[in-house]
Amino acid sequence: MKYLAAIFLAVQLCVPSVAEAPGDAGREYQDAKTALAKILASEAKEKTGLMARITELETLDADLYRAAVKEPHRRKELFLQMARNKLEVLRAAIRMYFIDNSAYPPDLKKLTPKYVQAIPEVAVMPGPASGRVYVLDKDVYGRDLYDAVGHTNGGWLYVSDKNSPRWGDVYINSDRITIEGKYAYQY
Repeated sequence: MKYLAAIFLAVQLCVPSVAEAPGDAGREYQDAKTALAKILASEAKEKTGLMARITELETLDADLYRAAVKEPHRRKELFLQMARNKLEVLRAAIRMYFIDNSAYPPDLKKLTPKYVQAIPEVAVMPGPASGRVYVLDKDVYGRDLYDAVGHTNGGWLYVSDKNSPRWGDVYINSDRITIEGKYAYQY
């Protein structure tokens, strides 16, 4: 969106009379300027909501972890919920990056520290967690990512291929089957 705002500023600086032009040219310019202001306000509101959601999820994760320690019979369920929360945090951070840059980050390291303090470590089941990121810079896996996914308990799979319909998507890098009967990467 910053590029669109820059174009409007350049037009205004180079052709200041457009704003005052009689008839359709002036009206179209004012309509476009109003539309841009609405888009920028909407994106600012969206970012504020995403930042609040990230804070909420991080707080919830701490509560879920304490519950997993106290209630061992629910560990698998609680670890899955923590993994899904961390996935939502990363997706929100990627969306904020996109709003600011009109492109997805080349890798998840670009999200720190502005959007998230650190790339979260994730484990879909009790056991060691991982914050390792595997970047797919070429989408050669078609519709199913199963062949790209690691045989691990966690970590992240990020699609950085600009030509892929999945560009900017992030997945849990695990082929473990969750208590919901889905592969972890399918969330």
